[in-house]
Amino acid sequence: FSLLDIKIAQILLTREDIINRERYINAQKTFETLLQKGIVPIVNENDVVAVEEIKFGDNDTLSAIVSTIIDADMLIILTTTDGVYTKDPTVHKDAKRIKAVKEFTKELLSYVTKTKTTLGVGGMETKIKAAEIATNVGVKVIIGSGKNPYKTIVGAIEGEDVGTLFFPKKKHLDSRKRWILYGLTPKGEIIIDEGAKEAIKDKGKSLLAAGIVDVKGNFMAGETVKVIDRKGKFIGQGIVRYSSGVLKTIKGKKTKEIERILGFLPFEEVIHRDDLSII
Repeated sequence: FSLLDIKIAQILLTREDIINRERYINAQKTFETLLQKGIVPIVNENDVVAVEEIKFGDNDTLSAIVSTIIDADMLIILTTTDGVYTKDPTVHKDAKRIKAVKEFTKELLSYVTKTKTTLGVGGMETKIKAAEIATNVGVKVIIGSGKNPYKTIVGAIEGEDVGTLFFPKKKHLDSRKRWILYGLTPKGEIIIDEGAKEAIKDKGKSLLAAGIVDVKGNFMAGETVKVIDRKGKFIGQGIVRYSSGVLKTIKGKKTKEIERILGFLPFEEVIHRDDLSII
């Protein structure tokens, strides 16, 4: 960077910096200020103080989280191959490069292995999962070769075929919704029926107890949970207003029934739409 007279700044992040809303906003403002001043941030996990249970774990995931914090246009992930292949190209001569991905399917994950790359922790599987995180909030992702990074990066920016392109979701999430979706750590899962899925996904409604068919995990009111449909598909994530214990009692019930069961009605919504981030 010094040869090009480009100033840099090192930023060390932990999961706790992302979970805490105030620290998340501070990190966001720091990135914005540095970029406005033409300073390139070099980001890594602060391994010295990071708690093992809530570490990012690998730089692929960290890069995806950072792309959501700064609302990036594109995330470029460099690896030992020039993209995602149907088989390991170093072993199978008939392996074919996948040029573009629009949906994250089980078939896509079946193409990759859980082995580490020669570049460190995290194989192609972690890169695909990182791509899913970024594309869910509207960031375009390219997985390409790190053997010639200049060619890959410039080619990706100019729209050339230099790796595997992951198309972003059309829906744009605001800063708080991005934080709810990938800043917070889910403590459990809520499984919903098709009616509830349509209401929250297509109509922008809050999640009500009537649409809940199952509750998994142990969590308190105010904690974060995943929202899953009956087929096991991830719909989104939200801050819940009831504990798991109460939800197991009132799931599938309408408002009047809940009031009769609990003796009062603390909230009409299990997750208010303002606290619900849908992909």
